[in-house]
Amino acid sequence: MPDANKSSRPDARSPLGVPCPREPQVDLDKRKSAIGSRGHAPAALDSDERYSLYRATVGFRPRLSRVVYGIIAIIVVGTVSRAAEPPVTARDLPPFPAVEPANAPATLKLRPGVRADLVAAEPLVASPVAAAFDEDARLYVVEMRDYPHPEQHDQRLGRIRLLFDDNDDGVYDRATVFAKDLGWPTAVICWDGGVFIACTPDILYLKDTDNDGVADVRKVAFTGLAAGSPRLNVQALANAFNWGLDNRIH
Repeated sequence: MPDANKSSRPDARSPLGVPCPREPQVDLDKRKSAIGSRGHAPAALDSDERYSLYRATVGFRPRLSRVVYGIIAIIVVGTVSRAAEPPVTARDLPPFPAVEPANAPATLKLRPGVRADLVAAEPLVASPVAAAFDEDARLYVVEMRDYPHPEQHDQRLGRIRLLFDDNDDGVYDRATVFAKDLGWPTAVICWDGGVFIACTPDILYLKDTDNDGVADVRKVAFTGLAAGSPRLNVQALANAFNWGLDNRIH
């Protein structure tokens, strides 16, 4: 019978035509007793034995694998670096005319049995990014009026609008500026007659206690969002609150 420790292909070549040297003989009992708990070839074996042991344990040649993956990486990177940007014409991105708010629902494609109604539009709201209904069907709307200009964050142009449906017809009739002077507000959720607002780096709690539609309570409930960031990314701010099954706001 042939010796299992000898290479059956002394002149073998890799798929790339690189000659594969004959593998040195390794004592199988020595190999079993020498392998550590992590499966590495210990330093007790000489370099040729460790090389053969590694191939017998893992199933490939480390040096050859580096060559193969290196060539593949060069081909991929080279292909990506030479790829040209596809041309874009007006036919690919046709302009769409502005649609009046009253006509906007007709432009939507809805499933059978689903209806879309316009409940609020300019001038009641502007630049809305989040909204929440309270127990009285009032609607709190986050207006991020400083988007997408980072330099306007310190100008604190964001605000919260509170919308009222006075005749209970499902369409909002008037609005108040519930809170203003907010830098990049992004989320709102109702709680205990007021609202939590995500306004990086703070989470604010706002409440109207005299029923004039304007918050007269303003507290910082939490701070530290994006703390230490040298430059805020408006796309990566806190974007929602959710009421969890554990009765907590996440």
